[in-house]
Amino acid sequence: MFPITNIRKFIYDNNVKTIADPFAGWGHRLIGSYSMNCNYIGCDINSTQINNLYSITQLLNQQNNTLFRPNIVLLNNDSLNVDTSLYNYDAIFTCPPYWNKEVYTDIGIENLSYKEFKQKFINIIKKWIIPSVKIIGIQFTENYE
Repeated sequence: MFPITNIRKFIYDNNVKTIADPFAGWGHRLIGSYSMNCNYIGCDINSTQINNLYSITQLLNQQNNTLFRPNIVLLNNDSLNVDTSLYNYDAIFTCPPYWNKEVYTDIGIENLSYKEFKQKFINIIKKWIIPSVKIIGIQFTENYE
């Protein structure tokens, strides 16, 4: 898991209002976005992860006594099947699965051949690039880059 400072810096440096994250994962990008009062749209194919992200969001909302709460949208879907035209966001910030190095579910792209994984990852990023996107950040760990 990456520190939330990475996404906080990304949001601050680029004046981001809403992040789209096609591989929502463990929640550090959600937490970082929330801490910057930045709206967050997270998608993950793994229903367990989405349920965990709902729990994280509820906890953050309970701790946040201010009137200002970012809008959090969580989608349990294959990122390639999301109708991105339904959403408005100005940045993409994500951390994809590392092919077969980390297997989270039996239906995710980490189960594909490397060639298929690479192509689907590219297709997902292209699909999530909508006209309002001004910047894209993709986090990789050095071990799997």
